[in-house]
Amino acid sequence: MIFVRRHVDDFPGLHAYIYISDPGDTFAFHQVLYFVGVRVPVNIMLGAGRHYGDAPHGFRNISNEPVVWQDMLSPQPKPADANPPDTFFVSPGDVPATAERADLRDPRTRFLGHFDDTHLPPAGKMQMEGDTGGNIHGIRLKMLVDHQLGSQHMTLFMVEFTPGGEGVLHDHPFEETYYILSGQAEARLDGKVYPVGPGDFVWTGVGGTHGFFQVGTEPVRWIETQAPQPPAQQGFRFTGEWQYLNEKLHSHGHDHDHDHGHDHSH
Repeated sequence: MIFVRRHVDDFPGLHAYIYISDPGDTFAFHQVLYFVGVRVPVNIMLGAGRHYGDAPHGFRNISNEPVVWQDMLSPQPKPADANPPDTFFVSPGDVPATAERADLRDPRTRFLGHFDDTHLPPAGKMQMEGDTGGNIHGIRLKMLVDHQLGSQHMTLFMVEFTPGGEGVLHDHPFEETYYILSGQAEARLDGKVYPVGPGDFVWTGVGGTHGFFQVGTEPVRWIETQAPQPPAQQGFRFTGEWQYLNEKLHSHGHDHDHDHGHDHSH
């Protein structure tokens, strides 16, 4: 099952919850945020937690302009009235009114990162665990949140397809979301075709067949997430590869029947 939304809101995922939000709490799950088009300063308070998701954190907008971000939670949080709860609010006064910008070159800096266009590699064939190669081309991909940053439940990365680039039909044993930032693409989702562009949002469930094909002269770019994190093997199942296998086995079956009949006549 796959959904395309013009607005980011709740969707029928089992492993992740993702939405667009604007501005101290502690969670018993993992949270990742990508600030969309942010050009204003935001103070973030982060503390060290004992377990995988209990690092206290909060946000304070210290500008006169709104701040918007894409927010992903995994595993999915409990309902607000759950007992026991998995979200615990601390005093909003704990978020400082002033702060220094994090030194992202310092290997001791945790929880934070920064992306700009220089981080994207040249376009080529995708190199990712689980992909046998040659199926996705014209792609520029930069991982942003994964094991290296400390995440255990989700990934978040930037994807760009250059003109002519395509990700042929495939499916996964995990959920994915796509938030289109720029450009146009044709999304083929469980046999249906949708045009997608800036502001559109796509969710693909476990086993949902999907493919994206860049359209026009402008590269298409999106933020992509995965939850749970892909396995080291068999993370991708490309439709074309399995069609080839089916045809090969079917062809060999006919050959075997023919040979068997020929031998029987003698």
